[in-house]
Amino acid sequence: AYASEEITKNEFFDRAQDKAVLTVQKHSMLIKGEQRNNEIAKAYLLLGKARYYNGKYLQAIEAFTYLLKNMSGDDLAVEAELWRSKSYLALEQYERAARELINIAYSGSLTSEQYAVSQAALADALLKAEKDSLATESLRNAFATEKSAYKRGRYAYLLGQLFEDLNYADSAIVAYQYVLDLNRRLPRELWIHARLAQLKNNTPKDEETLKAYKRLLRSDEDRRFRDKIHYFYGTYLLKGADTINAESELNASLQNKTNDAYLKSLIYEQLALNRLDQVAFVKAGAYLDSTLQNLAKETRRYRKVTRQRKKLDDIINYEKTITETDSLLLLIDMPEDSQKAVVDAYIKKIISDKEKAEAGSKEGTGGSIAMLGDFYFYNSRQVANGKLRFNQNWANIELADNWKYSPKKSIAVEEETSEIEVTDEGLDPALDPTTYLTQIPPPEARDSLRLLQNEAYFQAGLAYKEQFLIKAFAIDRFNSLMAANPAMRYIPPTLYHMYELYDDNPTEQLKWRSRILAEYPESDYAKIIQNPEALA
Repeated sequence: AYASEEITKNEFFDRAQDKAVLTVQKHSMLIKGEQRNNEIAKAYLLLGKARYYNGKYLQAIEAFTYLLKNMSGDDLAVEAELWRSKSYLALEQYERAARELINIAYSGSLTSEQYAVSQAALADALLKAEKDSLATESLRNAFATEKSAYKRGRYAYLLGQLFEDLNYADSAIVAYQYVLDLNRRLPRELWIHARLAQLKNNTPKDEETLKAYKRLLRSDEDRRFRDKIHYFYGTYLLKGADTINAESELNASLQNKTNDAYLKSLIYEQLALNRLDQVAFVKAGAYLDSTLQNLAKETRRYRKVTRQRKKLDDIINYEKTITETDSLLLLIDMPEDSQKAVVDAYIKKIISDKEKAEAGSKEGTGGSIAMLGDFYFYNSRQVANGKLRFNQNWANIELADNWKYSPKKSIAVEEETSEIEVTDEGLDPALDPTTYLTQIPPPEARDSLRLLQNEAYFQAGLAYKEQFLIKAFAIDRFNSLMAANPAMRYIPPTLYHMYELYDDNPTEQLKWRSRILAEYPESDYAKIIQNPEALA
C-alpha cells in the first residue's frame, strides 16, 4: 500500500479538483489534436496538484503526463514535469524521480526558482535512495539559486546535517554558518538548532565553545530552548570524555520538563550507551526501556533500539538473579533481630522517600497557587485536601440544620474516624514489617538458592565471554562461581573457560591447564587441550 492511503483527504483539494475537471469539460478547445485554449494547461496543472496534495499520486501523474503530451509547448510544461517527479518521489520510486529531475535540470529551460525546487527535490530523492554523497551537490545548487531566506536557511541546515553524517565536520561547521549569517531573517528555532549543531562539531574541550554554550544557557531569548541546549552541551562534553558533567547536562535537559518526546529518547539512549560502556547492563536496560516509551513504534529507530534491548534480556536476568539470591542467602543466615533491623531500615527509607516526594509536590503546588491567586477554589489540590480534612473531622454526615452542634453525631464521628485511622495504618502493606519478613525463605531453601545462583554466575560469565567479549567481567563471574563451592557439573567447563580467557597470560593459562589435566584427565576439556582436533 502506498503512503497515500494514510493521508486524510482535504475537502478544499476535492473542490479544486472538481473545479479543474469542470473547466476542462466546459472550456476545452481541442481542435485537430491541438489545444486552442491556453487556460486548459492551468486547469490540468491545478488538477494534478490537487490530487497530489490529497495523496492520489497515480492520478496526479496521469494529469501531469496528459499536460506534457498534449501541451508540451506551454510554459507550464516544465512545472508539470517537476510535479510529476515529486509524485514519483512520493510513491517511493526514488531512482525514477532522480532520473526525471536530472533530465529537467539539463534541459536549460528552468527559471532560477524552478531550478532551486528541482535541485532540492533531487537531493531528497538521492537521500532516500541512500546516495548521501551525491546529494550534497544538489543541496549546494538549491542553496545557491534559492531567493527565499527561509528556504536557503533550511537547505544550508540540511547540508550541514548531511556533512555530519558523512563525517565532514569542517564542512558541516561552514554550512551551519550559512544559516547563522541569515540571523533575524530566520525563525529563532532554526537559528538556535544551527548554532547548537555547529558548536557540537567543534574540537573537544575548546574554551570558546564551552563559553558559547554557557552564554546560550544564560540567554533570556533562548530560555524556551534550554532543554535542547543542555542536551547538545552534554553531547559535546562526551566528545571530550567528560562523562560526569555530560550526564549532569543530560539530566538537566530532562529536568526542564521538555515536551519533546524525540529529544527525551535521544537523552535516554545516550544515558543507556554510557551505562553499556560502564558494563552496567541492568541500568542500561532501564534507560533503553525509557527510550522506547518516547519513540513511535513504526519507526526504524524503535526497531533498532528494541533489538538492542533484547540482547540485554539474558544478562540482566542473570545479574538480577545473582543480586537477589545473594541478598536472600545473607538474610537467611541472619538472626531474627538482625532481619527485623534490615526490614525496619528499608521501611524508614520508603517513608523518607515518600515525604521528600510530597514536599516536592507541595513546593510545586505553592508556585501554581501564587499564579492562580489566593482564593480557595482556584486550586483543585486545595479543594481535595479540604474535603479530606472535613471527612476526617466530621465524617460523611447528612446535610441538616445545626449539623455541627449535634453531640451524638460528633461522638459517632470521633469513634468512626479513629477506627478508620487504625484501619488505614493496617491497610498499607509496604510499611508493615511482616510483609517482608514472611517473604524471607526458610533455611531449607538455602541449597536451592545456591544452585540458582551458581547457574546465574555460570551463564553470566559465559555471556560476558562470548556475547559481550568483556574478559574482566567474565573472569570475575567465573571466579565467584568457583568460590561458591558449586556443583560438580559446573567445575570442568568453568576451568576450561578460565583457561581460554587467559590466552594473553601464558603463566595464568598454564595454571588452569594443569588443573584441568590433573583433576579431570578423562573429560572432553582435557582432550581438547591436548589435541584440538580430538572431538572434531
